[in-house]
Amino acid sequence: MINFQQIGRLIIVLLCACSIFLSLAGCEKNKVPPPQPADKMDIIEKESGQLTANVYIDSTVSMEGFVRPSSTTNYIQTLQAIESAISTGWKTPSIHFFKFGTKILPLKNREHLNAVKAEFYQTEETKLKTHIEKVINSPNTSSNNSLTIIVTDLFQNDADVSLLTNALNEKCAKKNFAIGILGIRSQYDGTVYDVGIKADYFDFKSIDAKPETFRPFYLLILGKQADVANYFERLKSGLSFISNDTFVIFSRYIVNQLASFEGASVDEILGRLQDVTNIQDSRVKQFRIQGDTDVGFTATLKYNQLPYAMPYDAKQLQADIIAEQYEPIGEFKESRKAYQSLKVDKIIPLNDGFKLKINLTPTTLPGDGIYRYEIIVRPTRNAYNVAQWWNKWNMDLSKIDSWKKNPKTFDGSKTFNLNLFMDNLWQANYLMHQPKIARVYCYFKK
Repeated sequence: MINFQQIGRLIIVLLCACSIFLSLAGCEKNKVPPPQPADKMDIIEKESGQLTANVYIDSTVSMEGFVRPSSTTNYIQTLQAIESAISTGWKTPSIHFFKFGTKILPLKNREHLNAVKAEFYQTEETKLKTHIEKVINSPNTSSNNSLTIIVTDLFQNDADVSLLTNALNEKCAKKNFAIGILGIRSQYDGTVYDVGIKADYFDFKSIDAKPETFRPFYLLILGKQADVANYFERLKSGLSFISNDTFVIFSRYIVNQLASFEGASVDEILGRLQDVTNIQDSRVKQFRIQGDTDVGFTATLKYNQLPYAMPYDAKQLQADIIAEQYEPIGEFKESRKAYQSLKVDKIIPLNDGFKLKINLTPTTLPGDGIYRYEIIVRPTRNAYNVAQWWNKWNMDLSKIDSWKKNPKTFDGSKTFNLNLFMDNLWQANYLMHQPKIARVYCYFKK
């Protein structure tokens, strides 16, 4: 016999459950909105299909010493590999060469092949002063599908460092271009100019049997993250003396994809909290609070760190939280009280991710309702590890007076102001982008 009273009660219960589910899941049109779509800037662009590569070769007179010792110096081999690395890395790329110093001059009809000869570095229009910032500010570095490669010894005074880092920030970092810096040491026999604040100069000759005496030169590689990384991979595959240890990419990206709840696991639920996740958005977890005691959960999130990004101590991570309360007008509004209710108790690093422990105090929430928390995880500023080679290859200017008294002791295996330039560059990159490793969203209904 049908019990209509029981059926009626069951229907009422189901309707109430559906109402709670719909309000929490945000499935009702114009009711509880989902998070904003993922920021396109947080997604690494794919490699360029049709690439335009612009190669700039420093032709100031100090660079001449790299081609004097023999026809097989590391510098000459690198020059010869620059073009082939582009040609093998992309289909039918467009490649343009320039020489620069005081001015920028285009190289036509394969003139760039003369860069292996000493006379290439004796052009009056370019040999006196290195203006790398002019290269950075040229229109060629503006295209989204362009790759700029600058070959230079990076000898700069304090003013030059400031001009160059400012140019790189304005032209590259603000446009979401990556900045790759590759250091290479090569045989050398020549004169090193512009040493120290008084622009002294010294003769220097490396010792073939002692690579630690080789003089450094650098490739600055500017473009999309994927293009910069691809170019380095192509270049190093043909040159045995290139090391991963002396290459770094500065950009907004330190992980391949921001960690979210996609592929994550909720390992433990604390207190009277129910996981009711049922929404087609991998960034979101949804919970229902069933009492007034503290609740929380522990989740494991995965990510892949990008090669060549600035290394950091995974034990020094911070969580930035944005808390919002759902308003009857049909949207979320930021809530300071709700912000104070949620704490990220722990961020425990793992080999391929981290554990996130969340605690929420329901009694300090502004009231019953639906709350949305956005949690961004990133390394702290102090977490980053400065590469040892920046200091090791940096010139000790306190020795200039002794070098003047005994020029034969001049150490040309170091670079003037290298540490200052690299430090300024990564600090500016951090302040502008504050690179993230995760962005997750939690909905709570009280």
